[in-house]
Formats: sequence, C-alpha cells, structure tokens
Amino acid sequence: MLADRSAYGAAAALADGAHVHAAGEEAARRRRDLAVEGFHDLRRRFESGDRAALDDFYAAAVRLKSDRFDEWERRWRAGALASAERTGGHLAALRAGDLTHLRDAELHHRPAPAPGDRRLGMCGRLDVYDLT
Repeated sequence: MLADRSAYGAAAALADGAHVHAAGEEAARRRRDLAVEGFHDLRRRFESGDRAALDDFYAAAVRLKSDRFDEWERRWRAGALASAERTGGHLAALRAGDLTHLRDAELHHRPAPAPGDRRLGMCGRLDVYDLT
C-alpha cells in the first residue's frame, strides 16, 4: 500500500473528508487495522530471512512522504531546534551569572479544550489547543 500514493491516501483519510465523528472513528480503526496488518507482514518477511524488507518499507515511506520534508524541517527549526537553542542561551546566561530569563519567567494557563475540539490522530484522540 505504501507504493501507491492514492491507496495510502484513501486508507489514511479519517472519513473521506467528512467531519462526522462516528465515521472518523470507524476510519481510524480501519487505518489502525491496516497498519497492524502491514506490520505483521513486514515482520514475517524479515523473520523469514528477507532482510531487505525493512529497507523496502523505509524507501517506500520516504517516497510517499518526500513532499512533506520541507514542511517538517520548517516545523523542526521553528519548534524543537529553536527551543534547544533558547535552552543553550539560558545555560550560557546562567554560567555567566545572568538570571534575567529566570526573573522574566511567566506562568500561563490555558483552559481545557471544549469537547468539540477533540480530533482523531494517529494514536487516538487529540485535544486541540488554540495557542494564539
């Protein structure tokens, strides 16, 4: 299925574009079942001596998602990398005796999302927070 972009897209969709929660849950279960089935097939191939099975899987996944790499890099640079760099700056400041970032710290509270703001994700339901 990974070799066929349209078949993968259809399997990965939660409800054929509809936002009907029940349909989305059923689609999520189908997607989960397909993923488990694919994992078992991959495992059988590998355990039976087909050591290229995992490389084939990785190569198919890369081909399937290669159009997303730029977006993923932007998110990484703006998120995890930027946070790590800020942490490095804070550590350097602490080493120099500069406590400014500690004095400037703030506590923020976000209310829990409304029940209607829950979405289905790859690993279950997601609570969606508005951070603007």
